Amino acid sequence: MFVLSFIGVPLTGGFFGKFYIFNAALKSNLVWLSVLGLLNSAVAAYYYLRLLVVMYMHEPGEVTRSLEPLTPGLGAALVLPAIGTFFLGIMPAAVLTFARSSAVLGK
Repeated sequence: MFVLSFIGVPLTGGFFGKFYIFNAALKSNLVWLSVLGLLNSAVAAYYYLRLLVVMYMHEPGEVTRSLEPLTPGLGAALVLPAIGTFFLGIMPAAVLTFARSSAVLGK
């Protein structure tokens, strides 16, 4: 799921991160920077999709059979950021409103 956020798949925080960065670059008339960012995103997407294929489309090795189950602390350390990633992807306005109000209070 985090790899999909790196790619910029909608409903993840990575999508809105890339959207706002490219939007700011275009509003600043930095088209070359947007094109460079899109090309970089395409190369990164190829890499991350290849990583997903290797992780989920190939048979696991011998080492995976001897792995112990996740501890509750490690499980929480994986689930809480996953919830945050989806929260940023589904409701980015809540975070942006908080950031704007914090920036105004800081002046």
